[in-house]
Amino acid sequence: MIGPGLGEASSDSYNRIPYPSYPYSQTHPDHLAALGILTGISPKPVNKCRILELGCASGGNLIPMAYTLPGSECLGIDFSKDAIDKAKDSASKLPLKNVAFLEMDFASLDRSLGQFDYIIAHGIFSWVSKEVQDGLLSACQELLAPNGIAYFSYNVYPGWHLYRVVRDFMFFHTRGSSDNKARIKSARSIIEYLSATMPAWQPLLGQIFSHVQGQIKNSQDGYVRHDFLEEVNEPIYFMEFVERANSHDLQYLANADLNTPAYVPGDVASTVMEGVDDDIEIEQYMDFLRSQFFRQTLLCRQELPVDRTIKPGRLTTLLFSSQLTAPPTHTDPISTEVMEFEGPGDLSAGTAHPLTKAALIHLTTVYPRAVPYKELLDEAWRTLARADADAPNIDDEQSSKDTEILKHNLIRFYSQSIDMMRFHTFSPGFVTEISDKPQASPVARLQAQSDLPITNLYHQNVTMDQFPRDLLGYLDGRHSHQDLLEIAVESVNQGLLEVAVNGAPVKDPQQLRENLAPVLESQLKVMANAALLVA
Repeated sequence: MIGPGLGEASSDSYNRIPYPSYPYSQTHPDHLAALGILTGISPKPVNKCRILELGCASGGNLIPMAYTLPGSECLGIDFSKDAIDKAKDSASKLPLKNVAFLEMDFASLDRSLGQFDYIIAHGIFSWVSKEVQDGLLSACQELLAPNGIAYFSYNVYPGWHLYRVVRDFMFFHTRGSSDNKARIKSARSIIEYLSATMPAWQPLLGQIFSHVQGQIKNSQDGYVRHDFLEEVNEPIYFMEFVERANSHDLQYLANADLNTPAYVPGDVASTVMEGVDDDIEIEQYMDFLRSQFFRQTLLCRQELPVDRTIKPGRLTTLLFSSQLTAPPTHTDPISTEVMEFEGPGDLSAGTAHPLTKAALIHLTTVYPRAVPYKELLDEAWRTLARADADAPNIDDEQSSKDTEILKHNLIRFYSQSIDMMRFHTFSPGFVTEISDKPQASPVARLQAQSDLPITNLYHQNVTMDQFPRDLLGYLDGRHSHQDLLEIAVESVNQGLLEVAVNGAPVKDPQQLRENLAPVLESQLKVMANAALLVA
Protein backbone atom coordinates (compact mmCIF):
# COMPACT_ATOMS: atom_id res chain seq x y z
CA MET A 1 0.00 0.00 0.00
CA ILE A 2 1.40 3.40 -0.99
CA GLY A 3 0.50 6.54 0.96
CA PRO A 4 -2.36 7.56 3.26
CA GLY A 5 -6.07 7.74 2.50
CA LEU A 6 -8.10 10.85 1.83
CA GLY A 7 -10.67 10.47 4.55
CA GLU A 8 -14.40 9.89 4.61
CA ALA A 9 -15.40 13.53 5.12
CA SER A 10 -13.86 14.71 1.88
CA SER A 11 -15.21 11.71 -0.03
CA ASP A 12 -18.71 12.50 1.21
CA SER A 13 -18.23 16.15 0.24
CA TYR A 14 -17.47 15.18 -3.36
CA ASN A 15 -20.43 12.80 -3.45
CA ARG A 16 -22.81 15.57 -2.37
CA ILE A 17 -21.42 18.29 -4.67
CA PRO A 18 -19.50 16.69 -7.59
CA TYR A 19 -16.49 18.50 -9.01
CA PRO A 20 -16.99 19.55 -12.67
CA SER A 21 -15.60 16.80 -14.90
CA TYR A 22 -14.39 18.30 -18.17
CA PRO A 23 -11.72 17.54 -20.77
CA TYR A 24 -8.47 19.44 -20.18
CA SER A 25 -6.37 19.57 -23.33
CA GLN A 26 -3.12 20.10 -21.42
CA THR A 27 -3.55 16.68 -19.76
CA HIS A 28 -3.83 14.68 -23.00
CA PRO A 29 -0.91 12.24 -23.45
CA ASP A 30 -0.31 13.64 -26.94
CA HIS A 31 0.47 17.04 -25.42
CA LEU A 32 2.56 15.49 -22.64
CA ALA A 33 4.50 13.33 -25.12
CA ALA A 34 5.30 16.33 -27.33
CA LEU A 35 6.69 18.18 -24.31
CA GLY A 36 8.65 15.08 -23.35
CA ILE A 37 10.26 14.96 -26.79
CA LEU A 38 11.06 18.68 -26.61
CA THR A 39 12.83 18.15 -23.27
CA GLY A 40 14.95 15.28 -24.53
CA ILE A 41 13.24 12.15 -23.21
CA SER A 42 11.63 9.38 -25.26
CA PRO A 43 8.05 8.94 -24.02
CA LYS A 44 5.95 5.93 -24.96
CA PRO A 45 3.92 6.39 -28.18
CA VAL A 46 0.50 7.58 -27.10
CA ASN A 47 -1.45 5.21 -29.34
CA LYS A 48 -0.04 2.21 -27.45
CA CYS A 49 0.38 3.25 -23.84
CA ARG A 50 -1.09 2.93 -20.34
CA ILE A 51 -2.80 5.99 -18.83
CA LEU A 52 -3.80 6.49 -15.20
CA GLU A 53 -5.96 9.38 -14.05
CA LEU A 54 -6.09 9.99 -10.30
CA GLY A 55 -9.17 11.91 -9.24
CA CYS A 56 -10.93 11.11 -12.52
CA ALA A 57 -14.35 12.29 -11.20
CA SER A 58 -17.13 11.19 -13.57
CA GLY A 59 -14.76 10.54 -16.49
CA GLY A 60 -15.20 13.81 -18.35
CA ASN A 61 -11.47 13.97 -19.08
CA LEU A 62 -10.53 10.30 -19.43
CA ILE A 63 -13.42 9.03 -21.57
CA PRO A 64 -12.71 11.34 -24.56
CA MET A 65 -9.04 10.39 -24.22
CA ALA A 66 -9.87 6.69 -24.38
CA TYR A 67 -11.90 7.25 -27.53
CA THR A 68 -9.08 9.05 -29.35
CA LEU A 69 -6.54 6.40 -28.24
CA PRO A 70 -8.27 3.05 -28.86
CA GLY A 71 -4.96 1.15 -28.77
CA SER A 72 -4.13 2.41 -25.27
CA GLU A 73 -5.32 1.25 -21.86
CA CYS A 74 -6.96 3.87 -19.63
CA LEU A 75 -7.71 3.57 -15.90
CA GLY A 76 -9.53 6.17 -13.84
CA ILE A 77 -9.48 6.14 -10.04
CA ASP A 78 -11.58 8.26 -7.70
CA PHE A 79 -12.66 8.00 -4.06
CA SER A 80 -16.21 9.19 -4.85
CA LYS A 81 -18.59 6.28 -5.48
CA ASP A 82 -21.14 8.52 -7.17
CA ALA A 83 -18.52 9.89 -9.57
CA ILE A 84 -17.25 6.42 -10.47
CA ASP A 85 -20.79 5.15 -11.04
CA LYS A 86 -21.43 8.07 -13.44
CA ALA A 87 -18.14 7.43 -15.24
CA LYS A 88 -19.00 3.75 -15.72
CA ASP A 89 -22.47 4.64 -16.97
CA SER A 90 -21.11 7.13 -19.51
CA ALA A 91 -18.45 4.71 -20.75
CA SER A 92 -21.07 1.96 -21.17
CA LYS A 93 -22.93 4.15 -23.69
CA LEU A 94 -19.89 4.37 -25.96
CA PRO A 95 -18.03 1.83 -28.11
CA LEU A 96 -15.10 1.68 -25.68
CA LYS A 97 -13.18 -1.40 -24.61
CA ASN A 98 -10.04 0.31 -23.32
CA VAL A 99 -11.21 2.25 -20.25
CA ALA A 100 -12.01 1.15 -16.70
CA PHE A 101 -12.93 3.01 -13.53
CA LEU A 102 -12.25 2.06 -9.92
CA GLU A 103 -13.62 3.49 -6.71
CA MET A 104 -10.51 3.55 -4.58
CA ASP A 105 -8.98 5.57 -1.80
CA PHE A 106 -5.53 6.83 -2.77
CA ALA A 107 -4.14 4.76 0.12
CA SER A 108 -4.95 1.64 -1.86
CA LEU A 109 -2.73 2.52 -4.81
CA ASP A 110 -0.13 -0.23 -5.14
CA ARG A 111 2.10 -2.03 -7.61
CA SER A 112 -0.64 -4.51 -8.51
CA LEU A 113 -2.02 -1.82 -10.83
CA GLY A 114 1.13 -2.08 -12.93
CA GLN A 115 3.14 0.81 -14.33
CA PHE A 116 1.75 3.64 -16.42
CA ASP A 117 3.31 5.70 -19.18
CA TYR A 118 1.19 8.74 -18.36
CA ILE A 119 -0.23 9.64 -14.95
CA ILE A 120 -2.67 12.55 -14.64
CA ALA A 121 -3.51 14.18 -11.31
CA HIS A 122 -5.57 17.25 -12.18
CA GLY A 123 -7.31 19.20 -9.44
CA ILE A 124 -6.51 16.98 -6.44
CA PHE A 125 -3.04 17.81 -5.07
CA SER A 126 -3.94 21.09 -3.35
CA TRP A 127 -7.21 19.73 -1.97
CA VAL A 128 -5.75 16.98 0.18
CA SER A 129 -3.55 17.14 3.27
CA LYS A 130 0.24 17.32 3.04
CA GLU A 131 0.41 13.71 4.20
CA VAL A 132 -1.81 12.62 1.31
CA GLN A 133 0.14 14.83 -1.10
CA ASP A 134 3.31 12.94 -0.22
CA GLY A 135 1.38 9.70 -0.65
CA LEU A 136 0.40 10.76 -4.16
CA LEU A 137 3.99 11.59 -5.07
CA SER A 138 5.17 8.27 -3.62
CA ALA A 139 2.50 6.40 -5.60
CA CYS A 140 3.51 8.27 -8.72
CA GLN A 141 7.12 7.21 -8.28
CA GLU A 142 6.08 3.58 -7.83
CA LEU A 143 3.60 3.47 -10.72
CA LEU A 144 5.37 5.63 -13.31
CA ALA A 145 7.03 3.71 -16.15
CA PRO A 146 10.77 4.29 -16.77
CA ASN A 147 10.14 6.91 -19.49
CA GLY A 148 6.77 7.94 -18.11
CA ILE A 149 5.41 11.46 -17.61
CA ALA A 150 3.21 12.56 -14.71
CA TYR A 151 0.99 15.66 -14.80
CA PHE A 152 0.14 17.51 -11.58
CA SER A 153 -1.94 20.67 -11.28
CA TYR A 154 -2.00 22.59 -8.02
CA ASN A 155 -2.50 26.00 -6.42
CA VAL A 156 0.67 27.95 -5.78
CA TYR A 157 1.94 30.87 -3.77
CA PRO A 158 2.44 33.80 -3.98
CA GLY A 159 -0.83 34.24 -5.91
CA TRP A 160 -2.82 32.18 -3.43
CA HIS A 161 -1.77 34.46 -0.59
CA LEU A 162 -4.06 36.98 -2.30
CA TYR A 163 -6.76 34.41 -3.10
CA ARG A 164 -6.72 33.17 0.48
CA VAL A 165 -8.08 36.51 1.67
CA VAL A 166 -11.17 35.93 -0.50
CA ARG A 167 -11.43 32.25 0.43
CA ASP A 168 -11.18 32.99 4.16
CA PHE A 169 -13.80 35.70 3.78
CA MET A 170 -16.14 33.26 2.01
CA PHE A 171 -15.62 30.77 4.84
CA PHE A 172 -16.29 33.42 7.47
CA HIS A 173 -19.38 34.80 5.71
CA THR A 174 -20.96 31.33 5.30
CA ARG A 175 -19.85 29.89 8.66
CA GLY A 176 -23.39 29.79 10.05
CA SER A 177 -24.71 27.36 7.44
CA SER A 178 -24.15 23.63 7.12
CA ASP A 179 -26.12 23.39 3.88
CA ASN A 180 -23.70 23.24 0.95
CA LYS A 181 -25.98 24.77 -1.64
CA ALA A 182 -26.97 27.62 0.68
CA ARG A 183 -23.29 28.32 1.41
CA ILE A 184 -22.42 28.38 -2.28
CA LYS A 185 -25.34 30.71 -3.06
CA SER A 186 -24.39 33.04 -0.21
CA ALA A 187 -20.71 33.05 -1.22
CA ARG A 188 -21.55 33.84 -4.84
CA SER A 189 -23.86 36.67 -3.84
CA ILE A 190 -21.46 38.43 -1.48
CA ILE A 191 -18.47 38.13 -3.85
CA GLU A 192 -20.55 39.54 -6.70
CA TYR A 193 -21.60 42.46 -4.51
CA LEU A 194 -18.11 43.23 -3.20
CA SER A 195 -16.45 42.87 -6.60
CA ALA A 196 -18.78 45.60 -7.87
CA THR A 197 -18.47 47.99 -4.91
CA MET A 198 -15.07 47.40 -3.29
CA PRO A 199 -12.81 48.84 -6.04
CA ALA A 200 -14.19 52.34 -5.28
CA TRP A 201 -13.12 52.36 -1.63
CA GLN A 202 -10.54 49.53 -1.39
CA PRO A 203 -8.86 49.41 -4.84
CA LEU A 204 -6.16 46.81 -4.12
CA LEU A 205 -8.45 44.30 -2.42
CA GLY A 206 -11.19 45.13 -4.90
CA GLN A 207 -9.04 43.89 -7.77
CA ILE A 208 -8.59 40.55 -6.05
CA PHE A 209 -12.31 40.15 -5.32
CA SER A 210 -13.10 41.13 -8.92
CA HIS A 211 -10.64 38.55 -10.25
CA VAL A 212 -12.25 35.78 -8.18
CA GLN A 213 -15.70 36.93 -9.28
CA GLY A 214 -14.60 36.56 -12.89
CA GLN A 215 -13.62 32.96 -12.17
CA ILE A 216 -16.75 31.87 -10.31
CA LYS A 217 -19.39 33.89 -12.19
CA ASN A 218 -20.18 31.25 -14.82
CA SER A 219 -18.70 28.24 -13.05
CA GLN A 220 -20.56 25.25 -11.68
CA ASP A 221 -21.33 24.98 -7.98
CA GLY A 222 -18.80 22.16 -7.66
CA TYR A 223 -15.98 24.51 -8.61
CA VAL A 224 -16.98 27.09 -5.97
CA ARG A 225 -17.48 24.39 -3.33
CA HIS A 226 -14.20 22.57 -3.83
CA ASP A 227 -11.89 25.42 -4.86
CA PHE A 228 -13.03 28.00 -2.31
CA LEU A 229 -15.19 26.34 0.36
CA GLU A 230 -13.39 23.01 0.80
CA GLU A 231 -11.94 22.44 4.27
CA VAL A 232 -8.55 21.50 2.82
CA ASN A 233 -6.75 23.78 0.38
CA GLU A 234 -2.97 23.53 0.57
CA PRO A 235 -1.21 25.85 -1.91
CA ILE A 236 2.54 25.45 -2.23
CA TYR A 237 5.49 27.34 -3.66
CA PHE A 238 6.75 25.89 -6.93
CA MET A 239 10.25 25.28 -5.56
CA GLU A 240 8.77 23.45 -2.59
CA PHE A 241 6.73 21.23 -4.91
CA VAL A 242 9.86 20.38 -6.91
CA GLU A 243 11.83 19.65 -3.73
CA ARG A 244 9.10 17.33 -2.47
CA ALA A 245 8.98 15.59 -5.85
CA ASN A 246 12.77 15.17 -5.70
CA SER A 247 12.44 13.52 -2.29
CA HIS A 248 10.36 10.84 -4.01
CA ASP A 249 12.93 10.33 -6.79
CA LEU A 250 10.93 12.40 -9.26
CA GLN A 251 12.17 15.47 -11.11
CA TYR A 252 10.70 18.51 -12.78
CA LEU A 253 10.38 18.03 -16.53
CA ALA A 254 8.46 21.05 -17.86
CA ASN A 255 5.37 23.21 -17.51
CA ALA A 256 2.34 21.70 -19.18
CA ASP A 257 1.46 25.18 -20.37
CA LEU A 258 4.57 26.91 -21.71
CA ASN A 259 2.94 30.30 -22.06
CA THR A 260 2.27 32.52 -19.05
CA PRO A 261 -0.57 35.05 -19.12
CA ALA A 262 1.09 37.72 -16.98
CA TYR A 263 3.68 39.82 -18.79
CA VAL A 264 7.00 40.63 -17.14
CA PRO A 265 9.21 43.17 -18.97
CA GLY A 266 12.53 41.68 -20.05
CA ASP A 267 14.61 44.34 -18.33
CA VAL A 268 12.78 43.72 -15.04
CA ALA A 269 13.33 39.97 -15.22
CA SER A 270 17.02 40.34 -16.13
CA THR A 271 17.63 42.82 -13.30
CA VAL A 272 15.85 40.78 -10.63
CA MET A 273 17.42 37.50 -11.73
CA GLU A 274 20.93 38.74 -12.49
CA GLY A 275 23.36 35.87 -12.05
CA VAL A 276 20.63 33.24 -11.65
CA ASP A 277 21.07 30.29 -14.03
CA ASP A 278 19.15 27.52 -12.29
CA ASP A 279 15.92 26.62 -14.13
CA ILE A 280 13.95 26.00 -10.95
CA GLU A 281 15.07 29.27 -9.34
CA ILE A 282 14.17 31.19 -12.48
CA GLU A 283 10.70 29.64 -12.48
CA GLN A 284 10.21 30.59 -8.83
CA TYR A 285 11.36 34.16 -9.43
CA MET A 286 8.88 34.40 -12.30
CA ASP A 287 6.08 33.14 -10.05
CA PHE A 288 6.81 36.02 -7.66
CA LEU A 289 6.91 38.57 -10.47
CA ARG A 290 3.65 37.27 -11.99
CA SER A 291 1.89 36.57 -8.68
CA GLN A 292 1.28 33.06 -10.03
CA PHE A 293 -1.63 31.21 -8.40
CA PHE A 294 -1.89 27.96 -10.40
CA ARG A 295 0.58 25.60 -12.02
CA GLN A 296 0.50 22.57 -14.27
CA THR A 297 3.75 20.67 -13.81
CA LEU A 298 5.16 17.62 -15.57
CA LEU A 299 7.36 15.19 -13.63
CA CYS A 300 9.47 12.23 -14.68
CA ARG A 301 11.76 9.77 -12.93
CA GLN A 302 14.87 11.22 -11.33
CA GLU A 303 17.30 9.06 -13.30
CA LEU A 304 16.16 10.29 -16.72
CA PRO A 305 18.50 12.75 -18.45
CA VAL A 306 16.45 15.91 -19.05
CA ASP A 307 17.38 18.94 -21.15
CA ARG A 308 14.85 21.76 -20.67
CA THR A 309 16.52 23.89 -23.32
CA ILE A 310 14.16 23.34 -26.24
CA LYS A 311 16.37 22.53 -29.20
CA PRO A 312 14.87 23.20 -32.65
CA GLY A 313 16.21 19.89 -33.99
CA ARG A 314 13.72 17.99 -31.83
CA LEU A 315 10.81 19.32 -33.88
CA THR A 316 11.55 17.03 -36.81
CA THR A 317 9.68 14.03 -35.31
CA LEU A 318 6.53 16.03 -34.46
CA LEU A 319 3.34 17.02 -36.27
CA PHE A 320 1.90 20.53 -36.30
CA SER A 321 -1.54 22.12 -36.43
CA SER A 322 -2.65 25.72 -36.10
CA GLN A 323 -5.95 27.53 -35.63
CA LEU A 324 -4.44 30.71 -37.04
CA THR A 325 -6.06 32.20 -40.12
CA ALA A 326 -4.24 34.10 -42.85
CA PRO A 327 -5.37 37.66 -43.60
CA PRO A 328 -8.02 37.78 -46.38
CA THR A 329 -5.74 39.76 -48.71
CA HIS A 330 -2.36 38.59 -47.49
CA THR A 331 0.85 39.89 -48.91
CA ASP A 332 3.18 37.89 -51.10
CA PRO A 333 5.03 35.48 -48.76
CA ILE A 334 8.24 36.23 -50.66
CA SER A 335 8.23 39.81 -49.39
CA THR A 336 9.73 40.84 -46.07
CA GLU A 337 6.55 42.66 -45.09
CA VAL A 338 5.04 41.47 -41.80
CA MET A 339 2.03 39.21 -42.25
CA GLU A 340 -0.40 39.07 -39.32
CA PHE A 341 -2.23 35.79 -38.72
CA GLU A 342 -5.32 35.90 -36.50
CA GLY A 343 -5.97 33.26 -33.86
CA PRO A 344 -8.80 32.36 -31.48
CA GLY A 345 -9.88 35.16 -29.16
CA ASP A 346 -7.38 38.01 -29.15
CA LEU A 347 -4.45 35.86 -30.25
CA SER A 348 -2.37 36.84 -33.25
CA ALA A 349 0.99 35.95 -34.74
CA GLY A 350 3.05 38.17 -36.98
CA THR A 351 6.14 37.32 -38.99
CA ALA A 352 8.14 38.86 -41.83
CA HIS A 353 10.13 35.67 -42.47
CA PRO A 354 9.08 34.27 -45.88
CA LEU A 355 9.51 30.56 -45.08
CA THR A 356 7.56 30.96 -41.83
CA LYS A 357 4.77 32.79 -43.64
CA ALA A 358 4.58 30.02 -46.22
CA ALA A 359 4.48 27.33 -43.51
CA LEU A 360 1.67 29.11 -41.64
CA ILE A 361 -0.29 29.54 -44.88
CA HIS A 362 -0.09 25.76 -45.40
CA LEU A 363 -1.20 25.01 -41.83
CA THR A 364 -4.16 27.38 -42.11
CA THR A 365 -5.14 25.77 -45.41
CA VAL A 366 -5.18 22.16 -44.17
CA TYR A 367 -6.48 22.73 -40.61
CA PRO A 368 -7.60 20.76 -38.63
CA ARG A 369 -5.16 18.19 -40.03
CA ALA A 370 -1.87 17.82 -38.17
CA VAL A 371 1.06 18.03 -40.59
CA PRO A 372 4.36 16.11 -40.23
CA TYR A 373 7.47 18.31 -40.13
CA LYS A 374 8.82 17.15 -43.52
CA GLU A 375 5.53 17.90 -45.26
CA LEU A 376 5.34 21.31 -43.62
CA LEU A 377 8.85 22.22 -44.69
CA ASP A 378 8.45 20.87 -48.23
CA GLU A 379 5.12 22.65 -48.75
CA ALA A 380 6.55 25.91 -47.41
CA TRP A 381 9.39 25.80 -49.93
CA ARG A 382 6.94 24.92 -52.74
CA THR A 383 4.75 27.90 -51.79
CA LEU A 384 7.73 30.23 -52.04
CA ALA A 385 8.76 28.71 -55.37
CA ARG A 386 5.27 29.20 -56.80
CA ALA A 387 5.18 32.79 -55.52
CA ASP A 388 8.35 33.69 -57.43
CA ALA A 389 9.16 31.26 -60.20
CA ASP A 390 11.98 33.48 -61.46
CA ALA A 391 13.78 33.61 -58.11
CA PRO A 392 17.31 32.18 -58.16
CA ASN A 393 17.91 28.89 -56.35
CA ILE A 394 18.71 29.32 -52.66
CA ASP A 395 22.08 27.91 -51.64
CA ASP A 396 22.35 25.25 -48.95
CA GLU A 397 23.69 27.68 -46.35
CA GLN A 398 20.78 30.10 -46.74
CA SER A 399 18.29 27.21 -46.87
CA SER A 400 19.63 25.83 -43.58
CA LYS A 401 19.49 29.28 -42.00
CA ASP A 402 15.86 29.78 -43.08
CA THR A 403 14.92 26.33 -41.84
CA GLU A 404 16.36 27.09 -38.40
CA ILE A 405 14.46 30.39 -38.28
CA LEU A 406 11.24 28.51 -39.11
CA LYS A 407 11.83 26.06 -36.26
CA HIS A 408 12.49 28.88 -33.80
CA ASN A 409 9.31 30.64 -34.91
CA LEU A 410 7.23 27.48 -34.51
CA ILE A 411 8.56 27.16 -30.95
CA ARG A 412 7.82 30.85 -30.34
CA PHE A 413 4.20 30.50 -31.45
CA TYR A 414 3.80 27.29 -29.44
CA SER A 415 5.22 28.97 -26.34
CA GLN A 416 2.81 31.88 -26.71
CA SER A 417 -0.28 29.67 -26.78
CA ILE A 418 -1.22 26.11 -27.74
CA ASP A 419 -4.39 27.65 -29.16
CA MET A 420 -2.10 29.33 -31.69
CA MET A 421 0.23 26.44 -32.49
CA ARG A 422 0.02 22.83 -31.37
CA PHE A 423 2.68 20.14 -31.49
CA HIS A 424 1.52 16.53 -31.85
CA THR A 425 2.97 13.05 -31.77
CA PHE A 426 0.08 11.39 -33.63
CA SER A 427 -2.91 12.30 -35.77
CA PRO A 428 -6.36 11.46 -34.33
CA GLY A 429 -8.92 9.73 -36.53
CA PHE A 430 -11.19 12.54 -37.68
CA VAL A 431 -12.23 13.29 -41.26
CA THR A 432 -12.63 16.65 -42.96
CA GLU A 433 -14.69 15.44 -45.92
CA ILE A 434 -18.44 15.54 -45.27
CA SER A 435 -19.98 12.24 -46.33
CA ASP A 436 -23.51 11.60 -47.62
CA LYS A 437 -24.41 10.37 -44.14
CA PRO A 438 -22.18 12.34 -41.77
CA GLN A 439 -21.03 10.80 -38.53
CA ALA A 440 -19.82 12.75 -35.50
CA SER A 441 -17.65 11.38 -32.73
CA PRO A 442 -19.79 9.20 -30.39
CA VAL A 443 -18.31 11.13 -27.46
CA ALA A 444 -19.48 14.44 -28.89
CA ARG A 445 -22.94 12.99 -29.58
CA LEU A 446 -23.21 11.79 -25.98
CA GLN A 447 -22.04 15.14 -24.62
CA ALA A 448 -24.62 16.94 -26.79
CA GLN A 449 -27.37 15.19 -24.82
CA SER A 450 -26.26 16.97 -21.63
CA ASP A 451 -24.86 20.35 -20.66
CA LEU A 452 -21.27 19.10 -20.96
CA PRO A 453 -18.84 20.93 -23.26
CA ILE A 454 -18.43 19.32 -26.67
CA THR A 455 -14.99 17.73 -27.09
CA ASN A 456 -13.29 17.26 -30.44
CA LEU A 457 -10.71 14.62 -31.34
CA TYR A 458 -7.88 16.96 -30.33
CA HIS A 459 -9.33 16.91 -26.78
CA GLN A 460 -10.36 20.55 -27.12
CA ASN A 461 -13.66 22.03 -26.01
CA VAL A 462 -15.79 23.32 -28.90
CA THR A 463 -18.30 26.09 -28.21
CA MET A 464 -21.66 25.52 -29.89
CA ASP A 465 -25.10 27.10 -30.03
CA GLN A 466 -28.15 24.97 -29.35
CA PHE A 467 -28.98 24.15 -33.00
CA PRO A 468 -25.62 22.49 -33.83
CA ARG A 469 -25.68 20.71 -30.45
CA ASP A 470 -29.08 19.28 -31.33
CA LEU A 471 -27.85 18.43 -34.82
CA LEU A 472 -24.89 16.47 -33.41
CA GLY A 473 -27.24 13.88 -31.94
CA TYR A 474 -28.38 12.89 -35.43
CA LEU A 475 -24.91 12.62 -36.96
CA ASP A 476 -24.74 8.87 -36.41
CA GLY A 477 -23.93 7.78 -39.98
CA ARG A 478 -27.54 6.80 -40.68
CA HIS A 479 -29.06 10.15 -41.67
CA SER A 480 -28.57 11.72 -45.10
CA HIS A 481 -28.37 15.47 -45.64
CA GLN A 482 -32.04 15.41 -46.70
CA ASP A 483 -32.95 13.50 -43.52
CA LEU A 484 -31.14 16.11 -41.44
CA LEU A 485 -32.95 18.90 -43.26
CA GLU A 486 -36.33 17.32 -42.53
CA ILE A 487 -35.35 16.92 -38.85
CA ALA A 488 -34.50 20.63 -38.74
CA VAL A 489 -37.85 21.52 -40.34
CA GLU A 490 -39.66 19.38 -37.77
CA SER A 491 -37.76 21.17 -34.99
CA VAL A 492 -39.21 24.45 -36.29
CA ASN A 493 -42.72 22.95 -36.40
CA GLN A 494 -42.35 21.82 -32.78
CA GLY A 495 -41.20 25.27 -31.68
CA LEU A 496 -37.67 24.06 -30.82
CA LEU A 497 -36.06 26.18 -33.54
CA GLU A 498 -37.03 29.48 -35.10
CA VAL A 499 -36.27 30.67 -38.62
CA ALA A 500 -36.95 34.31 -39.49
CA VAL A 501 -36.54 36.40 -42.63
CA ASN A 502 -36.51 40.18 -42.15
CA GLY A 503 -37.71 39.64 -38.60
CA ALA A 504 -40.76 37.60 -39.63
CA PRO A 505 -40.95 33.89 -38.65
CA VAL A 506 -40.96 31.47 -41.58
CA LYS A 507 -43.66 28.78 -41.42
CA ASP A 508 -44.05 27.60 -45.00
CA PRO A 509 -42.36 24.15 -45.31
CA GLN A 510 -40.73 24.89 -48.67
CA GLN A 511 -39.40 28.25 -47.49
CA LEU A 512 -38.11 26.59 -44.36
CA ARG A 513 -36.17 24.07 -46.42
CA GLU A 514 -34.74 26.79 -48.65
CA ASN A 515 -33.57 28.78 -45.65
CA LEU A 516 -32.37 25.87 -43.53
CA ALA A 517 -30.44 23.96 -46.23
CA PRO A 518 -27.48 26.40 -46.45
CA VAL A 519 -27.44 26.74 -42.66
CA LEU A 520 -27.27 22.97 -42.29
CA GLU A 521 -24.42 22.64 -44.79
CA SER A 522 -22.57 25.49 -43.11
CA GLN A 523 -22.87 23.83 -39.69
CA LEU A 524 -21.58 20.53 -41.09
CA LYS A 525 -18.53 22.36 -42.47
CA VAL A 526 -17.95 23.98 -39.08
CA MET A 527 -18.05 20.57 -37.42
CA ALA A 528 -15.65 19.12 -39.98
CA ASN A 529 -13.24 22.00 -39.42
CA ALA A 530 -13.57 21.51 -35.67
CA ALA A 531 -12.33 17.88 -35.88
CA LEU A 532 -15.69 16.46 -34.76
CA LEU A 533 -16.51 14.15 -37.69
CA VAL A 534 -15.32 10.56 -38.07
CA ALA A 535 -15.49 7.96 -40.83
